[in-house]
Amino acid sequence: MSMIGLTFALLLVGDVPAVAEGDAPPTVSEVRAAVDRSLPFLLEGGEAWRDGKAGGGQNGRICSSCHQLPFTIWSHNEAKARGFKIEQQRLDDVTNWTLDWCSTQKHPKTQTHTGGFLSTMQQLLMGRSATPPDQTALDTYALFGKVIGTMQKPEGWWREGNQIRGKASEREADEVDTLWIILGLTSLEKLESIPQETREAAAKTRELGLKWLKESKPGTRSDWLALRMLVEREYGEAPQAQAWQQQLLAQQNPDGGWPLLKGEPSHPLVTGQSLYALNIAGQSLDTPAIHRAQKYLLTTQEKDGSWKALSRNKLGTSNVVTIYWGTAWATIGLVRSLP
Repeated sequence: MSMIGLTFALLLVGDVPAVAEGDAPPTVSEVRAAVDRSLPFLLEGGEAWRDGKAGGGQNGRICSSCHQLPFTIWSHNEAKARGFKIEQQRLDDVTNWTLDWCSTQKHPKTQTHTGGFLSTMQQLLMGRSATPPDQTALDTYALFGKVIGTMQKPEGWWREGNQIRGKASEREADEVDTLWIILGLTSLEKLESIPQETREAAAKTRELGLKWLKESKPGTRSDWLALRMLVEREYGEAPQAQAWQQQLLAQQNPDGGWPLLKGEPSHPLVTGQSLYALNIAGQSLDTPAIHRAQKYLLTTQEKDGSWKALSRNKLGTSNVVTIYWGTAWATIGLVRSLP
């Protein structure tokens, strides 16, 4: 991003709203209790997708390309890393099944991986366990790197098969998809046991994507800001990453949540993504912005542990997919907001 872009981003940053006077921030035990409620919902939901007992209008079709199972894995690995008790054997079963499914499942006519697998592969790469992967998992991750490369456009960008656009431009939606894939490739490159040729191919693919992103204009979506911040932090300049971080904080709604687009209602999925990104970027956990986001998620959680997240494309509607995605990201965000 040029200095003009940096200046533009800084000009857009306003005062970050503070916690209302007299409001006590959520306690660690309250946040942990919310996560303890959501983890069983996510594990049972992931197993239902694996076993063909869920589908959200897909007649119970077994589905991983719709990205449910990677979120089962990601949320539980995040929770385990921060001391939550999880059912390891059940998680291992889901993980092994998902890695096998995602590496072998292809379109029945074209015999190619569908567009939806872009997100699936990225989520599995970023949400994997901190434990060194076995050879089967390594082979699968290496395959992911190859497939991601074949799905890249000649100019360097990617487009998810079920792209989320909302009211943002098509270019901005493509940039969000591309930013996610770059972060997934980054996770792949950091695997110590990955073959050198896989690491080099991933780096080459990533560099082409970064080159395409240099032509981007400042985005309007909260996830664009969060992802641009993380990619800039990894491959760009610290002042620019800080500028995106401040703009993301300024986009927070008074109720503590983040909207997909400024001025829209808060969304549990976008709020979880923002908390996740801010944690990686080094945002202090003991700040009004983090406390308000925690409170928003705690007050909107359902009794069954889920969040009734609405569609980001068809506003006012929800289904089993949007609820599962929203619950997973809310959980990841809350876990990342804990000490």
